[in-house]
Amino acid sequence: MSIFTKDSVTAIADTAGISLKEDVANAITQDIEYRLREIVHEAGKFMRHGKRLRLTSEDVNHALRVRNVEPTYGWSAGKASKFQLITQGTQQIYYVDEHELDLEDMLNGPLPPVPLDVAYTAHWLAIEGVQPAIVQNPSPAEISARNFAPSTIALHATTAALSHGLLLQQQQHPLMQRVQSDALIKSALTKELQLYFEKVTEALVSTSEELRSLAVQSIAKDPGIQPLLPYLTQFISEQVSQNVRKLHITHAMMRLTRALLDNPNLFVEPYLHQLIPNILTCIVAKRLCDESATQDHWALRRYAALLASHICTTYGATYQSLQPRVTKTLLRAFIDPVKPLSTAYGGLVGIKALGEEAVRILLVPNLLMFGERIRAVIDEMEEDGKVGRKHEAQMCKDAVVEIMTAHAKQMLLDRQASTAAAAAADEDAILGDPADDVRTEIENQFGIFAEPVCNALFPPMNGSR
Repeated sequence: MSIFTKDSVTAIADTAGISLKEDVANAITQDIEYRLREIVHEAGKFMRHGKRLRLTSEDVNHALRVRNVEPTYGWSAGKASKFQLITQGTQQIYYVDEHELDLEDMLNGPLPPVPLDVAYTAHWLAIEGVQPAIVQNPSPAEISARNFAPSTIALHATTAALSHGLLLQQQQHPLMQRVQSDALIKSALTKELQLYFEKVTEALVSTSEELRSLAVQSIAKDPGIQPLLPYLTQFISEQVSQNVRKLHITHAMMRLTRALLDNPNLFVEPYLHQLIPNILTCIVAKRLCDESATQDHWALRRYAALLASHICTTYGATYQSLQPRVTKTLLRAFIDPVKPLSTAYGGLVGIKALGEEAVRILLVPNLLMFGERIRAVIDEMEEDGKVGRKHEAQMCKDAVVEIMTAHAKQMLLDRQASTAAAAAADEDAILGDPADDVRTEIENQFGIFAEPVCNALFPPMNGSR
C-alpha cells in the first residue's frame, strides 16, 4: 500500500505551475515514498534511543542530518502539530493551520536566544577533599545556607563527627544511635560499598584466619575504597577500644591498618591522628590478652611497633612533630617503674623499630636503671615462686640483649672502620684494639646485660677479658 499517492504529487506540482505526465508522476511518487520510509526509519531509531514512544520533529531533523539533508526549520518538539481536515469531493486532505506572521514585526522584535545542542563537560567536584571554586560547583554562600538548614544540621554534625573519629555525646538509647549511624552510612555510600564494608568487617572479626587474610588482601589492593576510609578508621578505633584483650581482633585491626597504609590508591594522611593511638595501644597496653602465659601478645607488640616505625618513616618529613610524640610515649613506657613489664617490653621494641639512633640516644643511657629493675623482679619472683612476672622480666631481658647485641656489633664495626682509616692515614701511629674499647664500654654502660651481650659479641672470649 502506497503511503504517498500520485494524485498528491500532481496536486503539489499544480500549485507550483508544473504539469507532470503520468509516468513521471508515478516515478516521483515511488522515489518520494522510498525517501520518506528511509527518513521515518532513521527517526524511529532516535526515538527508541531516547526511550520515547512518540516520534517528534527533532527525531526527523536528526534523521535528516544523518542523511546529509538540510533539516526543516520552524518546527519544534515543544508541542504536537494540529492537523485540519478538508474534503474536496471524495478526497480528504489534512493540513496544518498556520498563522500568518508579519515580517516587519519580526524584524523589529528582539532576537530569540540561540538554541544550544546537548553537550557534556567535565569538572572537578573535589581535589583531595577540597572543592574548587568554579561555576559548576555551589558557592560558599549556598553551602553555608544548606549546612544551616534545620533539616540538615543533625546530618552534617554526625558526618563531621564520624569523619574525625569523634563520638557524639547524645542522651539516647544505644539502639537509636546505631540506627542513626546505619542510616548515615547508607546515605553516604553506594550499595556496593555498603555491602563491601559489611562483608569485610564481618570477615575481620571472625575466627577464621583464611577470611581475615582475604579481607586484608582485598583492602590492600582495591583501588575504589577511598569513600570507606573514614568508616574503616572508625571501625579500627572501636574494635581496639572494645576488644583490647581479644588478641585475634586486635591483631586483625593492626593488619587492617597495615593494609590501608600499603594501598597506593588511598590518601591516608588525614586519618593518621586516628590510627596512631590504636597502634600505640597495641604496643604499650598493660594487657592485650586474658592469658599472658599462653597467648603470644609479644608478637602483636612487635608488629605494632613496626607499624609505628613505618608511619614515622613515611610521614615524618611532612609532620615533623609525629616522631617526637611517638618517641616520647615509647620512652615513658620503657623507663616508668610504675608501669608493668609488658608495657616496658612494648617501649623496648618500639624504640628498636625507630632505628639505631633511637637506641643509642634513648635505650643506652637508661640500661643500668632498667637492669636493676629486671634483676629485682627476677629475684623476687624466684623467692615467691610466681611464674607470670618472671616470664615478663625474662622476655624484657632477652629483648634488651638482642637489641644491644645488634647495637654493639654496629658500634664495633664503626670503631674498626675508624681505626683502619687512621692506620691508613698514619702508618706509624700506635692504635688500640677496637674490640677492647667496645668491651669496656659495654661493661660500663650495659649493667646486667653486659655479660650476655659480650658472650654474643665475642664468643671465643666468653665475655671476659
